Amino acid sequence: MEICYSPLVGKAVNLDHVADEMFSQRMLGDGMAIAPEAREVYSPVAGEITMVYETQHAIGIKTETGIEILLHIGIDTVMLGGERRSTPRCRSAITFSPAIC
Repeated sequence: MEICYSPLVGKAVNLDHVADEMFSQRMLGDGMAIAPEAREVYSPVAGEITMVYETQHAIGIKTETGIEILLHIGIDTVMLGGERRSTPRCRSAITFSPAIC
């Protein structure tokens, strides 16, 4: 059995209520959203990072049992226009700007 923890402090939101169609229409699969109350994001599972998107707002994680998780920070991130976000390396948390959420 895999345990998936909340990656940050905040209120759980059904994807049906997310203003970005990429998520509300589940184009990337099912999941949940979180309205953040803190700026630090942690891995929700123990696993290996398999992908970090070039703008550093999306991280792929694969668990030891093979489950793949997409940790996506922000909505309407296509509007970033390729601008990179600060993703510290070798740290347990990512700090983000509330402006993208």
